[in-house]
Amino acid sequence: MKQPIDLIIFDFSGTLSLRSVEFGKSENLLPVLESSGLVKLGVASEAFFWDEVVYPTWVEGSTTGRGYLGVLVDRIRDLELYAPDDPHPDKTIQDAVSYLLDRYFDQCRIDLRWRTLLQDLNEDPAVQVVVATDHYAEATPMISGRLKDWHIDAVTLSQVVPGTRNPFIIANSSDMGCHKADIRFWQLISDKLSLAGPYRVLLIDDFGGNEDSSDPYGNPERVLIRRKETDRVLRNVFGDRVEIHSFIVQRPHDDHVHAADRDGLYSLHISRAVSHIRAFLGPARDKSSPSRV
Repeated sequence: MKQPIDLIIFDFSGTLSLRSVEFGKSENLLPVLESSGLVKLGVASEAFFWDEVVYPTWVEGSTTGRGYLGVLVDRIRDLELYAPDDPHPDKTIQDAVSYLLDRYFDQCRIDLRWRTLLQDLNEDPAVQVVVATDHYAEATPMISGRLKDWHIDAVTLSQVVPGTRNPFIIANSSDMGCHKADIRFWQLISDKLSLAGPYRVLLIDDFGGNEDSSDPYGNPERVLIRRKETDRVLRNVFGDRVEIHSFIVQRPHDDHVHAADRDGLYSLHISRAVSHIRAFLGPARDKSSPSRV
C-alpha cells in the first residue's frame, strides 16, 4: 500500500468525545462519587476529588501503564481514606474506584456526528488518521473498541508499519511516556511513520478548552499557551506543512449554558470541523453533501 499524503490528527477528549469531559461537570460527577462509595470513604467534595486525588496522580497516570484505576486506588490508600475497622480496605477502595471509572469510560464515546467523516477517511488511501491523546492506559483499548464498533480498525503506535498507510493509529501519552506538549510525542509519531517526501498535517484539537470551568486544565490562558506550544513543536517536527483547527466549543466561563444549547453548539462545531477537513483534503476527495457531517 502506498504511503499517505495527508496526516489528519484528532484529539479525543473534548474533540471526538465531548461526553468524556461532560462527565466531569458537577451535576454528573457528584452523584457518581456518592453512589460509588467514594464520598463515604472521605472524598467528600468535588474539589477534594480533583485537587487531592486526580491532579497529584495525573502525570504518572497519563505517562505510564499504571492506568487510571491503579493511580487512584494507590492515592486514596495513601490518603488513608478508609474505615479503620474495615477488614479489607484495599478491596473497598478498588470497588469504589472501579464503579466510578466504569461509568466514566462508558461516557467516553465518539460522537455519532463524526461517524460519516471518520468512515470516509478510513476508506481514503491518501489519508493517515491519528488519534492523539493525553490519557490513561485504559483509553487505548477503549478508543480502539469505539472505532471497531464503526468497522474502523486501529493500531497502537508500536504496531505501526513504517513507510506506508496504516489503520487508524492511537497515539496515547500513557503508551508513549510523554504528553502532546512534549516534542518527543510528535517525534515518536514521525519516526514511526517514516513517511518520505512532502505530506501535509492537519490537527483538530480543543487544547483543553472544552473542559469544565472548575478544571484548571481548561483555563483560557493555559489553553492558549498549550495551543501555541503545540503549534511550535508540530512545526519543529513536521515543518511548515502543519495546519491547526481549534475545536473549542465554548469557553469554560460559559458553563451555565444549558446542556441542549451546548449540544447544539457542539453539533455546529463538528459541522464546521468536517467542512474544514474536507476542504483541506481538496474538492476531488470531498464527499460532503447537505445530509452528511
